[in-house]
Order: sequence, then C-alpha cells, then structure tokens
Amino acid sequence: MNRLTLEKVAGLTKPGRYCDGGGLYLCVRNGGSRQWEFRFRWGKARKVVGLGGFPAVSLAAAREAAVTAREQLRSGVDPLDHRRTKMAEAEVHIPTFGVVADEYLATMEPSWKNRTHRANWRRSLKVQAKPLRSMRVDLIDSDDVVRTLMPYWQSRPETGRRLRGRVERILDVARAKKYRSDENPAAWTGHLQLRLPEQKGRRGHYKAVPWQAIPEFMASLRLRDGVVAACLEFTILTAGRSSETRFSETGEVGYDGRVWIVPAERMKRGVEHGVPLSRDALKLWKRYEHAERKIVFRASDGEPMSENAMLAVIKDMKVDATVHGFRSSFRDWAGEATDYPRELAEMALSHVVGNEVELAYRRGQAIERRRQLMEDWAAYCRSWNGISGPVPLPRLAPAKSVPRASDDRESVLAARQ
Repeated sequence: MNRLTLEKVAGLTKPGRYCDGGGLYLCVRNGGSRQWEFRFRWGKARKVVGLGGFPAVSLAAAREAAVTAREQLRSGVDPLDHRRTKMAEAEVHIPTFGVVADEYLATMEPSWKNRTHRANWRRSLKVQAKPLRSMRVDLIDSDDVVRTLMPYWQSRPETGRRLRGRVERILDVARAKKYRSDENPAAWTGHLQLRLPEQKGRRGHYKAVPWQAIPEFMASLRLRDGVVAACLEFTILTAGRSSETRFSETGEVGYDGRVWIVPAERMKRGVEHGVPLSRDALKLWKRYEHAERKIVFRASDGEPMSENAMLAVIKDMKVDATVHGFRSSFRDWAGEATDYPRELAEMALSHVVGNEVELAYRRGQAIERRRQLMEDWAAYCRSWNGISGPVPLPRLAPAKSVPRASDDRESVLAARQ
C-alpha cells in the first residue's frame, strides 16, 4: 500500500501503469495525460473504474476514492456499476454549454453599461460558440474548443482571442457550479498556447489611410450610395469609433443643434462625450435622422448595422485600412498639418488628457475650440482636386483606374464593374 509518493507521481512521464497498492494505479498515456484507475475482480471478470486525472485529482484524493471502492466490494457492491448509476443520475442535472452561457449572460448583463460590450458577448456565446452550445458542459474537451476557435483564429485574430477568453469564462462558471471537475480545456497558458498556431499581425497599430491620401479616399467614398457609406463618412468626419456611430440614436444632437452628445454607455471611458459637428457631418446626420426611428444610420431591418459593414465598404474600395484607423489619420493630420494644440486633438478623440489634478479642474470639453478643428478637418476631407497626393492610397490588391471627382456617375459605376 501507498507505494507512490507525490514527487514520483509529479515526475512520471513514461507511458505505463504505476501501482500504488490496493488496486489503485496511475496510468500515464502516450499523450502525457495521467489518469487514476481502480482495478478489481468481480466474479471472474476484471474491471476498471476511472477516478479522474492528475493533478485535478490529487494522490490523497485518489487513495480516498480507492478506500471507498474497497469498502463497496466488501459490502457486495460493484464499484463500476455504482459509478455508472451515479453518473446516469447526474446526467439529468448537468446542463449544456448554451444553458450555462445564457444563465451567465442573464446574470451579468445588467452590470454591463456598454451596449456594444453586451452585444459582443451575446454574439460570441450564441453565434461564434454555436458548435459548443448543444454539448453537455462536462463533456467538452480541448479538441472541441480548438474546432470552435479555428474558423476565427487566423482570419479574425482579435475575434478568436476574445472568443477563447469568453469560452474559458463559461467553463470556469461550470466548474464553480460543480458541473465540471477537470481542468479548463479553454485555458491558454500551458494548454491551448501549445495547440493553436501563432496569430499573424497580433501586434501593431490599426491599418490606416495616410492623412495625405484622405481627400482622395473621401472623394471616392462620396460617390457611393447607401447608409453604410454615409455612416463611414460620418465616422471619419467626427473621428469617432465605429460603435459610437453605428448605435447613434435620433435626438442625440443637442446643445445648439450642432453638437452630437454621445452617451456614456457607448463611450470607451464611460464618460459622456460632445462632438461639435462640422457642416458636412451635420448634413449627413439630418439626412438620415428620422423622428419615428430610433437608430440614425440603421440597417434595412431598422437595427444597427453590423460591426463589419463599414469595413466591407473599405475592402470593396480595394483600400487596405480599418475603420478605427481613420482616427489615426485624423490625429496625424492634426499633428503634422495644423497648429492646433495636442490636447485639443486628443480631446476630439475622447482620450484622457493631463494628470489627475488637471482632470479634476478641467470639467469642460472645449466644444467651441474643437468646433473650428472639426470644420478644418471636414474642409480638408473634401479638398481633393483630382490629382493624387504625395502619398498613394494603401491598396489591398492591384485595382482598376481610380475614378476622379470630375467623372460622371455612369463612368464611375462602369469603372467599378
């Protein structure tokens, strides 16, 4: 009895079966996993009961389980049949991944003030994690998690990373509720990091159009019809984030009728932000705002457009950039082509400016000072004269000739086709 020690168990890596005595064995598999087994005779039959994996089940816990199994044998009870009966009873009470995920969302969503954050969590757990939703939460293993992540891991790295973290959270919740007892198959360190390939482009800035090429890009964008192109133009003119403009609602333009008040729940910092609208931006807003409709730049079903809608327009224009990257274009233009103070450009981007003492005394948002900044940015955005600037547009692939502002709409459409 008690032949093994904790140090020896922790160091065993060679595949094989190692006896602790009294029918208790540690079985080391070819893949490196270690499982506790209780082996016994029942009549003429040899039987095995799995007691769990090491280190989730410690040496002491395995010995205690073996003692219970030996007591059952002395009482005339087959430990394997007893375990199967208990598992069959437990199956009725173990929910699927989808049930645990939905319960978690119902519990946590009221505390999440940001509507985009709530929508992203729902999309991850209801759409992207769909392969796991019908599976019993205690039967999900690392192979299931990897299959769920692979469609996004390389093609949409950020989505893949967020999905992995959210699946890990739900499986942690399942363990806390005692639906699972083994290690989390979605854990990263020492687990999935050894199975998933390295992501491309994980580090670095968002791809952006150089500020010198913005007028040419905007001239081409304005030739496009539709609410998505208009929303992208409005986003660029206001230097806003995608989630701020996609979820914009009727009635948010207030103050003097020229300031867009973005509520705190849609802001990254959780602080209400006022955006002085240039004449061009205000014209776009009034074109799409409707008193009887909630969302300003709405999709065909009346709901906010998807997070990839504006990116699809950029890709269709064969431009290698992201929606968020236009904030960088604005910041570079303000810093390199104007004399506006740095803090004014940072405030336009809703960035934190100054230390805690300065922030305590600066309660305004310099709306009037930023108004001229945004007017100058809008004027620059419409300043293309039909001649490519010193920096060309970053292209996704060799494109056909770029339509000039002087071309009529028929020739532009023909060029696109």
